Amino acid sequence: MTDRAISIECESNFFRHNAAPRRNWTNADQKARRPGDRGFERLALYANGYETG
Repeated sequence: MTDRAISIECESNFFRHNAAPRRNWTNADQKARRPGDRGFERLALYANGYETG
């Protein structure tokens, strides 16, 4: 009797789920990906512990 084996590799939408993102979380990077988006403009202030009440 002969042993046979099959190896299958597959990827899903979550293949890179635990990998580092292929982008930087900066205002410039966000504007390059989504022109007109203002969501990251104040990120540096909040990252340095400054928040407005």
